[in-house]
Amino acid sequence: MVFNRTYLAGLALLALASTAARAGDILDPAAFASSGVLDLTSGAYVIDTSGGAGGAPILTGPSVAITGSTFAQGGAFDSTIGVLDFSNVTIGAGVTITVTGANPLALLSRGSEVLSGQILANGGGGAPNVGATAGAGGAGGAGAGAGGAGGPAYYYPGAAGGGPGGGPVTGAGLSEDSFGAGGGYGGAGGSPFFAPLTVSPTYGDLATSLLAGSGGSGAGGNFFDPAGAGGGGGGGALEFAATLGVQTAASTFISANGGAGATEQQIVGYTGGGGSGGGIIFAAPSVSVTGYGDIVAEGGFSGGGGGRILFLTGAGGLTDSGIPVTTVAGLGGTAQVAAALYGADGTIDIGLLPTTSGGVPEPAAWSVVLLGLAVVGHRLRRRQRANAC
Repeated sequence: MVFNRTYLAGLALLALASTAARAGDILDPAAFASSGVLDLTSGAYVIDTSGGAGGAPILTGPSVAITGSTFAQGGAFDSTIGVLDFSNVTIGAGVTITVTGANPLALLSRGSEVLSGQILANGGGGAPNVGATAGAGGAGGAGAGAGGAGGPAYYYPGAAGGGPGGGPVTGAGLSEDSFGAGGGYGGAGGSPFFAPLTVSPTYGDLATSLLAGSGGSGAGGNFFDPAGAGGGGGGGALEFAATLGVQTAASTFISANGGAGATEQQIVGYTGGGGSGGGIIFAAPSVSVTGYGDIVAEGGFSGGGGGRILFLTGAGGLTDSGIPVTTVAGLGGTAQVAAALYGADGTIDIGLLPTTSGGVPEPAAWSVVLLGLAVVGHRLRRRQRANAC
């Protein structure tokens, strides 16, 4: 996959009221029990955000089994966050962590976080020629909505995608409406031939709630393909918050992409909608995204809307040396569609955090008030049209 390079430039000056931790706040590493030092050098690991005792997150891998805690952020969607808290976090370049489960993940450090490996919270792709079979829609990433199943037989529509921005049912039969619709999140989801072309809503704000993406709807069955195709699952939600700072490297790859909608391969290539990109937060007094790694929350193939990425930093600021950071929308249509259509791109927001009297950021205090003076930030939205796998 070739990515557009979105170069981070400028900081949005924000005034943040200091309050105790409460539902809706970005999480404070000091508010949870620490599991000690996390130092992973190589190997494959899994974080199931709801797989431990009582629905707590659990990190498993070579000689590791660590159970965290949960935080109730409230709301109807992703009301619970899985929290893993450490005194210091190092993820080596030889490490791959796959994040799954029903809840978003917050990886917190009372010291610093050095993230040099791969951390993947992607939605799964839909399955072709499966109709209403269980699992036809792609699974959502951590906390995300799943893709909708395809239509079960001739002229039956596919199911809607999961989540607040799930792709809607778009019809069935020998018509343009047999295509599924992409999920929305930071950007609206789209559908190749379903008017209006962006049909799935945006929602959420990472400054107040850690939310994942939504799934695309399935494609309906039709005369040529009696079993429709599944939609892609939404990208998951990840929060990286540290008391001292967060640093990435050239080998870093952090991904919360939506899954691709499946394409039928018989006579007419109807396609399920792609899942939306997910949500990624970095919150620390200094955030360094140096090198040439990638931080991505992109929509899945066939109309998935882009996700959301948020950087919140303090006096140390945000250091950027050209790392690609993207929330672009997924391609729409199939090989049979001359002009591929897109969902809408997502958002990348950058804000400056205050510090407490001790020089430590207070991530639990995010009642955001824009100062009327000297607001120098910008919101970046870009579309990737030609770059594909």
